[in-house]
Amino acid sequence: VIRCIDGARYLMLRVCDLRTGHALIEAHVRCYCVRHHPLRGHELVPMRLELPDDALGGSLLLTLPYVVCHRIDAWSPLAPSSEATSRPASEAAPWSASRAPRAARLGRDVWRTSR
Repeated sequence: VIRCIDGARYLMLRVCDLRTGHALIEAHVRCYCVRHHPLRGHELVPMRLELPDDALGGSLLLTLPYVVCHRIDAWSPLAPSSEATSRPASEAAPWSASRAPRAARLGRDVWRTSR
């Protein structure tokens, strides 16, 4: 699902391990965008995650449903072409001091709407 929260677009995926016999312990999540380039072939572009925070390893407990969130901004491989051309794909998204409060608001909003 792609949602607009506080003027920013987010790609949200809900993940959960429904197996009862063998639960996963200390699962990690990473997201990649696969692009096809006519000359270079396929290219894997990593996507920064806000929930769980990929700077902290992206750990999560999959026995409960969890919402993985990627912010679609100028550094995102999912950004429209006008935003994507303003930043080279090789540049990493800068760390923002306001990222933690935004992630907290994002988490509250997800739980409010998913119940």
